[in-house]
Amino acid sequence: MKLEASLTPAALADVARVTSECVDTTVERWRGSEAGAIFTSDLLKSPELKRIFDENSPGASDPMVPMLIVHGTTDAQVPVDISATLASRYCALGTKVTRRVYPNVDHDGIIDAALKDVLAWMTERFEGKAGTSTCT
Repeated sequence: MKLEASLTPAALADVARVTSECVDTTVERWRGSEAGAIFTSDLLKSPELKRIFDENSPGASDPMVPMLIVHGTTDAQVPVDISATLASRYCALGTKVTRRVYPNVDHDGIIDAALKDVLAWMTERFEGKAGTSTCT
């Protein structure tokens, strides 16, 4: 699938910026735009694009390594239910998953809130410990 065939001239002209900026900046710039201002057709109806998204979606295949998912309950960018769904998908694949949720922590605050737990989890992996799983 070629970008030139899928994006409007305005969106195509924006690609260079998009590749080097934070996703929040891109979303804010295009917020409120109709899909037709960005896409030349309904990409959701493209079997090729659906296959690509399905294959590249987190939780589509077992990563073959333990996973740690940390999430704040007040994350406005990524709702906390999304990490629950992701953890469930990985668990169903047999992946060892540890998911920790931090009350009253937002999207940016999770880095500081989870730092101690993330470092401890990583240290255990480097020490060769298998770790625990929150999968039920």
